[in-house]
Amino acid sequence: MENKDNSADKNMKKTDSANLQLTKIMEQILQMLQKNSIHMDLSDEDIARLERQEQSVLDSLEQIRIQADENRNRIRRIFDEKKVLCDQLNANLPVLYVHMERLKQKNHEQESIYEGRKNLYDAYNASYISKQEAYSIAQEELESARRKAEKQNELLKRWFWVPGYGAYLAFDKLLNDQEADTAAAYREYCASGERLAAISRDLESAKYDYQCSQTEKNNVQKSYDDKVDEIKKVQGQLHQMKEEMVHWELILSEVNALYNKIKNASLGPDEIIAMQAELIQLQQL
Repeated sequence: MENKDNSADKNMKKTDSANLQLTKIMEQILQMLQKNSIHMDLSDEDIARLERQEQSVLDSLEQIRIQADENRNRIRRIFDEKKVLCDQLNANLPVLYVHMERLKQKNHEQESIYEGRKNLYDAYNASYISKQEAYSIAQEELESARRKAEKQNELLKRWFWVPGYGAYLAFDKLLNDQEADTAAAYREYCASGERLAAISRDLESAKYDYQCSQTEKNNVQKSYDDKVDEIKKVQGQLHQMKEEMVHWELILSEVNALYNKIKNASLGPDEIIAMQAELIQLQQL
């Protein structure tokens, strides 16, 4: 690909070289035509010299024609290859675009799943913290009840009578109830922790899927953008090569016309003036 791109620069250098060579040839033709117009009565030696000069000019024009034709054909071959490449890129672009849009939709869905699980995790995490705090409070209340029970037990040992025994039984029931509440709070706390751990795993899985879809989407987006840039680059090269082919076609047309006039025409004063004008126009190509 890079070698083909460089060929365009080489062709431009050949164009400059051909133009320089053509300029020198036209100067020779002008000199020949001027001498022919000034000296209408020429000696045999002058005629032979002019014929040799004319043949030299014709040979040089033929070389320019060959070079211009080769350059035009070379550029056309590269142009055709670039055109095929550009057509292929344009043909593949819609498929890549559809794939990219699907990945965008998939990424959006994965993001929604991730956000939903994150919100669920935040809610359960708040519930877990609440149950953890409730369990801590229950533990504190249980410890307080136990300390009171121990004091009450000491008093009952000192003062044993039936009413006191009833109080002991009532207080013992309160202690048992507090232990049951604490145990229940602990079970809820543990269950909440297990549920939170499961939700956390789901959240990490959703996060991973979202990140993977994001990476895939970005890669395809980059590939699509690169293809678009490549198409623009190739289209620019095609435009430049079109201009070069037109340039060489024009040179070929003018050189062929000049060649035929020099070779076939019997040049009188009017023809000489007309050809001088054509030479000036050709020199400006």
